[in-house]
Amino acid sequence: MFTVGKRHCRALLVALLLLVCPRVVFAEEPGVFALLVGINSYAKTPGSAYNASDLHGTANDVALVKDLLTGTYGVPDDGDHYRVLLDAQATHAGIREAFADQLIEKAKAHPDATFLFYFSGHGSLAIDDNGDEGDGYDETIVAQDSRGPGGTDIRDDEIEAWLTQLKQYSHNIVLIFDSCHSGTISKEPTLAARMAPLDGRLLKDAPVERHGKDASIADSGRSYSIVEGSRADEVSNEDLVATASGSQYHGLLTYYLVQTLKRSPQLTYREAVMQAERYVQKRAPSQHPQAEGDFDRVVLGGIGTRQPPFISVTSVTQDQISVAVGQAQGIQPGAIMAVYSSKATKLVGEDSKIANAVVISSDIATSVAKLVKAPNEPVTTASKVRIVSPYSVEQKIAVAIADPPPELGIAAAVLPIKAALADRLRDNALVRPVQDLGQATMVIAMGCLNGGKLIPMEERKTLSPDCDKVYYITPRDQVGAMHGYTVSAKDDGAAVDGITGALEKIARQENLRGLTNSVSPLAGAVRVSLVRVTVKTENGKTSVEGEAPVVSSGIEPMKQGEYFRFSLTNTGSQDLYYSIIGLGSSGSVYVLGDGGSGDKLQAGVTISTKPPLKVGPPAGLESYLVLATTSPVNVHFLEQQGIEPRDAGPLGWLLAGLSNPGFRDSAQVPDIDLNSWATMRMDIEIQP
Repeated sequence: MFTVGKRHCRALLVALLLLVCPRVVFAEEPGVFALLVGINSYAKTPGSAYNASDLHGTANDVALVKDLLTGTYGVPDDGDHYRVLLDAQATHAGIREAFADQLIEKAKAHPDATFLFYFSGHGSLAIDDNGDEGDGYDETIVAQDSRGPGGTDIRDDEIEAWLTQLKQYSHNIVLIFDSCHSGTISKEPTLAARMAPLDGRLLKDAPVERHGKDASIADSGRSYSIVEGSRADEVSNEDLVATASGSQYHGLLTYYLVQTLKRSPQLTYREAVMQAERYVQKRAPSQHPQAEGDFDRVVLGGIGTRQPPFISVTSVTQDQISVAVGQAQGIQPGAIMAVYSSKATKLVGEDSKIANAVVISSDIATSVAKLVKAPNEPVTTASKVRIVSPYSVEQKIAVAIADPPPELGIAAAVLPIKAALADRLRDNALVRPVQDLGQATMVIAMGCLNGGKLIPMEERKTLSPDCDKVYYITPRDQVGAMHGYTVSAKDDGAAVDGITGALEKIARQENLRGLTNSVSPLAGAVRVSLVRVTVKTENGKTSVEGEAPVVSSGIEPMKQGEYFRFSLTNTGSQDLYYSIIGLGSSGSVYVLGDGGSGDKLQAGVTISTKPPLKVGPPAGLESYLVLATTSPVNVHFLEQQGIEPRDAGPLGWLLAGLSNPGFRDSAQVPDIDLNSWATMRMDIEIQP
């Protein structure tokens, strides 16, 4: 529907983009016109199987977006710039009419403005009625009356028609869907998936001829910036979130993308989503947000000229500072900050930076940070702070052990692995055991193997005491083994060894996946794209037959056995070095290429990685972290867990701390040169 790739959950986006910190200097603004829709309470048809459940957080999401636009971004709080539809106002006809009045008509008069369509509520599927979907389903958003008597969902075809009209007058369009269209309902009781049952009421008697390919919104002019809540076959969730005002229900991506942009509002859409992803996954580990459309556009980059926002220093005591940002914004001990002079205007890299600092404690809304060394000038409450990386080398993945199902005939109290694993993980640098499954990111569960296929603990009717019992690791919100990994329950010693190693792999990957330098002047200097490769094999030799650059955006689906490579372009004016760190779907960490300290990428030059890479098992998410540096940095030590780098410099310290936190004391952060490195990331979805 809303993008390339079919049946993705559509999640919050860019109104959140309007998020900046309080100290903003405005120039003449082209304007923002927003249509904000939130539906908690849905009309029902008595006895219908297609009714949509009520939600809790959509009105809060709408209020959050509107407050950001009004209070932070200076958009006038009037009926001209906003149209808000809640519950009974958000009928099918009401949304259609408001889209025309608030967006299309306003675009005729204000073509340079930004036009935001934000929807918070249920998404779903409907039987394709015109043959433009290869899988036979239209994606939909569920209006308040869609599942009431005589109601219908708003199909992707109808939204595309609206956008076709809007694009005649504006090419600065943001689509926000904090809703779901496919995937498996979460097993975590505190999470609620924003997905209504497939609407089968309009199934035609005669089959519709299929065109063989899923349709998507045509966007040849790259007019849209879109954020999706998760990849294919996942769900977008809402949950209770601790805020400075108390616990409130919110869409997870809505809330955490807002917090990300409070820290770093000048990110691109793709960068903002990747940084928010880490916090979303702490609540729903199986939810992977993604950006699509024109995702390399700077968030609201077309709206005026403003002073870069910054975090306020609230107090200074010797070598420590208190700042007005905390756990609600994802800040934890070990986060790295840059402190700039009160006179600084750019707040990028080393220019006017007076000190680095590392967070030593944080609460919901504030943090205390220690200066790394004596500042270049006194730090005062007028100094300006920006977050370099909110991710800490002190963060550990939380894991709990689920009680075995009674069908397996094992008493939870005498499960030997519980004590052994808790003892093994007690001082682990990457993993920490917790008792409460609700506080865990990963869960160790017990199931059965049947013909090599896992029967998870939730499928109780098919479990038996005499089966081949195995342990497996699963995200707490989903069913099944992560990375397809299982280990026999016959030998608890071997099981503890295997589970510990697998958990450490997961933790290393998640830490490295989140590496970022939010204030780097090199951001965007290296453009990375995916290239599909076809090969032929003759006489035992494989050669490239053809190449096709991937023009779609987001997480690219690829089948096992296919080939690909990366294309890298240095768009800057100085030569750089690059390294590509693979985070495999098996849990592995590896470095592409044989260069000991990265490969050189000359200014203005485009290169392709060689040889082509073959997609292998298991199915799942695979990420590639591209590290661009101004001087060579050897990252091959990351391939072997437990290897400490020698003479790797401050950046090597950071990489080593993320990969093996036991090596480093996070309170002794070196003075990292913020001008010297930046990161990018590409994701692929490996399919069977």
